[in-house]
Amino acid sequence: GKESKIMMNARKGRVKRSNIEKQSNVLLVGILCFELLVVTCSLIGVVVWTPDNEGAWYVPYVGETGGGDYLEFWITFLILLNNYVPISLYVSMEIAKTVQGLQMNWDLEMYHEETDTPALTRTTNLNEELGQIEYIFSDKTGTLTQNVMEFRKCFVGGVSFGFGTTEIGLAAAARGQLTAETGA
Repeated sequence: GKESKIMMNARKGRVKRSNIEKQSNVLLVGILCFELLVVTCSLIGVVVWTPDNEGAWYVPYVGETGGGDYLEFWITFLILLNNYVPISLYVSMEIAKTVQGLQMNWDLEMYHEETDTPALTRTTNLNEELGQIEYIFSDKTGTLTQNVMEFRKCFVGGVSFGFGTTEIGLAAAARGQLTAETGA
């Protein structure tokens, strides 16, 4: 039924968007709002300016404006100022992501010899998120994930973290099998 665990947890998947794409969308909405504000202010300027300048020789159409023409003025200003909205920004971003994906596919340093597997980008949406680590999940023993990575040493802001070897390497060195410096 609808109250079963499967049905209660069944949701549509989230749309994955990169941080850059989210920020671009927010900026684009801000730019669009600014453009609409400028267009509306321009229309207000026309409404204020028109009655005083109906007979001006350099704008012959001003004397012919009626109440319905103000919508046409608003649309005209919107068309004139449409260059505020950078539509080509999205096209440029997609082209750059596609080229970056191709470069990842062609990168020989990303080739895994043991499985004869080259790098393969299946999507170009998230390549700008590479290297931006937010969370690291790990169980203590690695039994669930079978991790092969081991933290050895890290320098952050000139401060050293880690000892350059693992606990297993230190234990083996204590038994006299390995030297503590090599950690292998």
